[in-house]
Amino acid sequence: LLPNDGVVWLELGRTRLGLGRHSEAADCLRKAVDFAPGLVEGYFLLGVATQSSGNSAEAISCYERALQLVPDNVELNIRLGSACTGLDDNKAASSFRKALACQANHPMATVGLACLRAYKGDAAGAYQVLAPLLQKKPLDLKVAATFADICRPLQRCQEAIDLLEEALSGKRDTENQCQAYFALGKLYDRQGGYVRAFGCYRKGNELANRQYHPAEDASFFQGMIACMDAGFFARTPRAREYPGQKRPVFIVGMPRSGTTLIEQILASHPSVHGAGELGELGAIAAALPVPHQRGYSRPTGRTLPQTHFGYFARKYGCRD
Repeated sequence: LLPNDGVVWLELGRTRLGLGRHSEAADCLRKAVDFAPGLVEGYFLLGVATQSSGNSAEAISCYERALQLVPDNVELNIRLGSACTGLDDNKAASSFRKALACQANHPMATVGLACLRAYKGDAAGAYQVLAPLLQKKPLDLKVAATFADICRPLQRCQEAIDLLEEALSGKRDTENQCQAYFALGKLYDRQGGYVRAFGCYRKGNELANRQYHPAEDASFFQGMIACMDAGFFARTPRAREYPGQKRPVFIVGMPRSGTTLIEQILASHPSVHGAGELGELGAIAAALPVPHQRGYSRPTGRTLPQTHFGYFARKYGCRD
């Protein structure tokens, strides 16, 4: 009825974003800002959708476009700082500082600046940024959890434990409670307090509300085994090679198996660039159709494996 209405596309994009369908949300939000170029929220949500999909470059562009319209928006400056972190740390720091100029002692902007210093190995500098907020009551959970991440080289682990316990004693939002309990569990674990550590991990997992259903994964793997046989690989299309073009190298392995070390070794070669953990393949897999989620039965037998990839990526938020 209203195919050229930017606000309608905005609401459809917002809804799809809320469902975790980032790629579909981004398509809608691009149309929203095309039809309504002054729609600040459209650029903001498009930035969120593309950043969640691993497309930091487009996210940065969206946040910058929105900031041209509302330059003193605190959340936009924090989002821009977050998207720039690791890509352009100077721009990230500038964005966090601008957010703090608009709203002094904003917890997320402060945490952003502290993390930038921590990433560079400057734990003391990170603590200096956090220190004023560590004295503030009630203590912000995100600030306390960030301090926990840097307390070890500062030899202030017990102080971090005390602050996390204090912060968790009050009612807080669930997402930051999860992070705080996991951080507290890690600190107790390092001190040998394993019973307390397990208690914290248990509380964090309960708040995360993650459910594991073995039957679902059994179906997933059975379907993969059934369809990915020698015949499947014989008839599957191959990517074409383009002479002179740079080629990606994929490092595959279980967590804590040395994949990051292998990447660092390869990246020390002048012809190799280590890209880190990118989200593109997970986003592509999550965007593939899953028949059973559209009213069909669960894929089994000879069903093409892409349907399983999409299901698995959406369920667990797969990364490369």
